[in-house]
Amino acid sequence: SGRARPPAVSLADREHVRVHLDGDGKDRLFISAPIIGRTSGVWSVQFTRPLYDAAGKVEGVIAASVAPAYFARFYSTIDLGPGSSISLVRSGQVLARSSGNKPHVQVGAPLRGYPYEPNTEDSGYFRRVSQLDGVDRYYAWHKLADYGLIVTAGQATADADARYESRQRFAAMMGLGIQLALTMLGWTAFAASYTRRRSVKALAQAEVRWKL
Repeated sequence: SGRARPPAVSLADREHVRVHLDGDGKDRLFISAPIIGRTSGVWSVQFTRPLYDAAGKVEGVIAASVAPAYFARFYSTIDLGPGSSISLVRSGQVLARSSGNKPHVQVGAPLRGYPYEPNTEDSGYFRRVSQLDGVDRYYAWHKLADYGLIVTAGQATADADARYESRQRFAAMMGLGIQLALTMLGWTAFAASYTRRRSVKALAQAEVRWKL
């Protein structure tokens, strides 16, 4: 066709390729840190697996590039309040992040401290002012140790307090309703008892008159 071929691009120095070339020969999925493509110039996360020849030697790597916005679109469907934040983190770098109702991807942004340090627990809770947007949040996190990933879900303390107050008001209204219902039941029981006493008294008086 006469069309010039694009220049060859070597990826042998990329982490998601080297991990298989220098690996232990095991067929495992690797998820990379966010990187900028050398041909596309955009951020992506690489999912890679090795390809072996008949002798069991690595002869290539198959890779699938996923845009970080893919994760952010999914996270944005989880409603924890307008100040919420859900992040996917690898080695202290943000792969994808969604905050509130709008995707807010901060690819490559660094996160320091607990729980992003090595040798932390597999899951837990903490409260912190966000290193990325300054919002005070309650966080829950879970580690995907096989892939070197950490998922954190945060709810703004202001949203949590508002929901707590709303539930308190609802509980108070429910308590008032139950109290009114018990009062009505008590009044009904009293009225029934009073009517029964009057009926018994009237019956006794009628019996006396019948005897006379």
